[in-house]
Amino acid sequence: LCLISPELRHDTLPIILINLGSQIFDAVILVPLLVAKIVDLHPVIVVLAVILGGQVLGVLGMIISIPLASAIKVFFTAFYRYMTHSH
Repeated sequence: LCLISPELRHDTLPIILINLGSQIFDAVILVPLLVAKIVDLHPVIVVLAVILGGQVLGVLGMIISIPLASAIKVFFTAFYRYMTHSH
């Protein structure tokens, strides 16, 4: 509607920029921080896991990447504790 109506065209750019900014903030900052806090992983690991999962298996890889990364962390944490406490 803003692109069609001449009197609303000057309001289009700020609306697009605000929407784009909020989408970027949500996707790049907010969601990785929340997911990282929930699954107890560093936010950078969350982002890298999703990117790697997407490259390897596409959308399915993106979906399973966080649970898989969390499971890998649990495995290595348990292995480290076993190795350090058994000696």
